[in-house]
Amino acid sequence: MLKRYLFGEWFEVSGELSAEQAQEICQKAADRALILQKYPHDKVLRVLERVGKLWADPEFGPRKELMEILPQKTGFSSEMLSLAMDEIVWMLEPKRLRKKMKTELRGLAPGIETSYDATTQTQLRWCPLGVVMHVLSGNVFLVGLGSLVEGLLTGNATLIKMSSAETYFMPRFMETLQSCDEDGVVSGSVGLLDFPSSNKDVIETLKRNVDGVLVWGGEEAVRAYRDGLSAGKKFIVYGPKLSLSVVTAKGMEEWGTEKVAERLALEVSVWDQNACTAPQLCYVQSEAKARELADALASALEVKAKELPAGPADINVAVEIQKMRGVSEIAEARGEGWVRGSQGNVDWTVVVDRNPVIEPSPLHRTIKLVPFEAPQEILDQAAQIRGYVQTIGLVAAVDENQKWYMDLSQAGALKVGELGKMGAGEIDDPHDGAYDLSQFGHFVLGRFPLGGDGIAPFERLSREDQKSVIDSRLRVLIDEARSSQYYGAVLEGITVNGTEDLVRLPVLSRELMETNMPPQGTGLATGCDDGGGYVSRSGGSTGLPKFSVYDGHDWDQMIRNAEAVLRGAGMRKGDRVANLMLSGDLYGSFVSFDHINCRLGAKSFAFASHADAKVFHQVWKEFEINMVQAIPARVVALLREVKKLDPQFQIEKVMYAGTPMSATDAQWLRAECGVKRIASVIGANDGGQLAYQCEHLHGAHHHLVEDFNYVELVDENDQPVKDGEPGRILITSLLKFAYPLIRYDLGDMGKMDSIQCPCGRNGRVMEYLGRSDDTVCVGTMNVRHRDMVAALDSFPVSALQIVISNSEKGELVHVNVETDLFEQESLARQMNDSLIQRVPKVGEQVLDGIISLEFELHAPGALIRNQRSGKLKTLVDTRNTR
Repeated sequence: MLKRYLFGEWFEVSGELSAEQAQEICQKAADRALILQKYPHDKVLRVLERVGKLWADPEFGPRKELMEILPQKTGFSSEMLSLAMDEIVWMLEPKRLRKKMKTELRGLAPGIETSYDATTQTQLRWCPLGVVMHVLSGNVFLVGLGSLVEGLLTGNATLIKMSSAETYFMPRFMETLQSCDEDGVVSGSVGLLDFPSSNKDVIETLKRNVDGVLVWGGEEAVRAYRDGLSAGKKFIVYGPKLSLSVVTAKGMEEWGTEKVAERLALEVSVWDQNACTAPQLCYVQSEAKARELADALASALEVKAKELPAGPADINVAVEIQKMRGVSEIAEARGEGWVRGSQGNVDWTVVVDRNPVIEPSPLHRTIKLVPFEAPQEILDQAAQIRGYVQTIGLVAAVDENQKWYMDLSQAGALKVGELGKMGAGEIDDPHDGAYDLSQFGHFVLGRFPLGGDGIAPFERLSREDQKSVIDSRLRVLIDEARSSQYYGAVLEGITVNGTEDLVRLPVLSRELMETNMPPQGTGLATGCDDGGGYVSRSGGSTGLPKFSVYDGHDWDQMIRNAEAVLRGAGMRKGDRVANLMLSGDLYGSFVSFDHINCRLGAKSFAFASHADAKVFHQVWKEFEINMVQAIPARVVALLREVKKLDPQFQIEKVMYAGTPMSATDAQWLRAECGVKRIASVIGANDGGQLAYQCEHLHGAHHHLVEDFNYVELVDENDQPVKDGEPGRILITSLLKFAYPLIRYDLGDMGKMDSIQCPCGRNGRVMEYLGRSDDTVCVGTMNVRHRDMVAALDSFPVSALQIVISNSEKGELVHVNVETDLFEQESLARQMNDSLIQRVPKVGEQVLDGIISLEFELHAPGALIRNQRSGKLKTLVDTRNTR
């Protein structure tokens, strides 16, 4: 009794599949396709990863079983099949699959996410075909697995028509897939079909009812499914292809004959030459070189036959090989050819033949070496069978490679690479001249204004759909984070399916982050650092650096996401922006803003924080700068100087970050400089952008950027607070993988507001309340209360309070000191000098005019305390924007 797998169920069947049953299967597949397309894509990858881990174990039951039966069923040796098992694991690795999707689908997956180009107001969305039937060939059984994975990645329900020669692997693979699929959606979107190619009624029924047909095979199979297929159905064909190799005289000298022979022996031995990338003919420059290589190749194939034994040859193939050997022996006797072969069998055969025509060999490790003199001989032959030449393995000198690549591609070759690597490559390489995944559906282009102030598509989604995107990204982050030493321990035994599960994880403090971040440690490292990126530091009042590390991928993700943030804060393509952010000394703000400006299409003027007013005014006038980016202390101080130079000075936009801006300064900018748009952007040196203000939000209210940094607000016990209640800000950086930050305590306070912003964004709005610890950002640095206390430890200080405010000269650090010696007028001056000397960053910023510093002495107990706790508020920040 035959067992048939259909959409998560096994059926015992007798007799052939009928046309009526085929139609019912297609209808069910269409229903399953809709379910799969709504299923989170990261979960699809998670299921495939679980399957891959099982098959990686040589003791895994189905793998052991197949290793016993497949040599007889497929004709491949056990050694060859061991390579196949390794390839299974390779094909299911999530990082590779995400790389494939990034290349071939622009990173899009089935579902609600889109890509968006604000400049052209263009959206792209990936939509699957629906139901795709895969018709497998019988040459290499892994074809079915690769085809299935591509169908699942693209969100299609998959019907696999198994080859009559191979009905063993796929059923056992589906059993594993089903066991690893806790929701049943992935395995529930697949059906395995078995029917003879002579059953025309079933074939025609399937062709009418599926959305696409993919065929692996020869001309006959291609015709059977292509002929009569409706024009509205997608036809994907991986038909008959032929590969060959080329060895130039200079290449053979540069490589060495033995190396060339070893590489060529490997190419024809893997899969017993059944793979479409295996060379069936090798052109060698000059007959002498061809005979030299033939001798070495015969020896190499004999060695390879022991390392990777050939399977038994099909009787018809064996007859063809014997005929070929016989003809070649006669030619050799006449002095016109050369032939060598394995003794007592047809496991390998090498022939030297002067006939330059490209034609198929009998396979089973049979290779013809053809002498040539001029490259045009090969190019002419390749051009005659354009469309059939797939891969060319090249042995050429370094200075010849590019010319051969250009000429062979012009002649019709679809892939040119080093001999020995013809079947290898990246998972996102084009196959037969096209990217695989993009053939399984279509990109839907949308071009229309989204309205509002640079609103990104994610911000228009409902809160439910936004959470779906956030949860999906969170699951991917958690899977990556498990690779690190720190999170590997933290996450052990914990499942995170969505943001509601984050409360189960401990908070990552600043101290823990620094301890596990280079240079102090590597506990946060996941091992995926690509070597690019940036290392930055935050500015502390002590001058001790606190580093943040981004690899190239994470930095790029931050910049890409921040483009929408700055657009939402008012920046537009064509703006001429004076970037006055901090630079040098490993500060990251100038560099990051500069990168974002460029991506967004603005012209960036690299002033950095220490801009000269005269130079700025000249550049503003000559280039018509219309926007400034800076921290409040620098921008207001600079523009006041510029205004003195030129009372007619005006500027359109001011974007600030780092510290709050006072209502007084904001009003001055509008009244005196004609500023029409003032917007705050909140970011963290460690995690990137966090929040920003649209044109409707002012003061402390900001839109959160939760598709990049998910925000939690927690109390002193690290438990979530209700909306409207203040809490410490924790961020989870959803797209930062090399050194993940999960529930990272920024040291800031916030409060969620239930307002619906009139701009039309559907995300959460947070009121930023400033620092939660003993640190406050002032000027261009972080000032810690404890550093102030330490700097005054030689004085009789009983209590110390820091008050930050804005003045016409910039930001003011007012230090209130309770001391028994409060009546000594000189003491305040001595404390001022000591602080500047022992906390040099403060002294530098006072000297540069970025901040002002004042001391005021009070009698012990004179400063106002909290009535309930009796505690003195050690940090008071009176800056705010209206």
